[in-house]
Amino acid sequence: MTDIYDYYMSELPKQGWQLKYNDSDLNDTDLHNDWSGFDSGWRKEGIDGVLSLAAYYNKSEEQTEVKFDKFPIFMSSSWIEDIPEEICIYKEDSDGECLEVRDKSRISEIVGFINNEAYDYKEDILPRSETSLIDFGSIKVKVLYEDEKTVYFQSKKGVKESKPDPGFLELLKIN
Repeated sequence: MTDIYDYYMSELPKQGWQLKYNDSDLNDTDLHNDWSGFDSGWRKEGIDGVLSLAAYYNKSEEQTEVKFDKFPIFMSSSWIEDIPEEICIYKEDSDGECLEVRDKSRISEIVGFINNEAYDYKEDILPRSETSLIDFGSIKVKVLYEDEKTVYFQSKKGVKESKPDPGFLELLKIN
């Protein structure tokens, strides 16, 4: 396994690839950890995407497996610059009453999720059965969600999408 790791760590940079992340258990001395592999991400100028390279020993097949994959680059623009003292969450976007949130930690988590976990989305929004609204004072963000489907965020700054994260919806207390 270390031969494979050393080979790609040496050869990919020679071909113009830059290492962006690397997670390796090759030097792990824990005897209970039988994964003994690595996962890495590479970028190259002129290539639109990230090359994912991973290798591990498949114990049940008794063979080493090397996997290559290309993933798109996800951009996440910041919508909320300053964390407000309070926000107002409407369970439905047409509600007249809101849940006022003043807990700085909770507000920071919500802002962090929208700014960093949700990615810019360029397509039309897919309809969802539930729509909530978060009023941050300087910006209002619609949250479109449904069961275990992609969550969409819509504001005057555009549209973002994220994986359906129950923890995020729990922060909003809308489920």
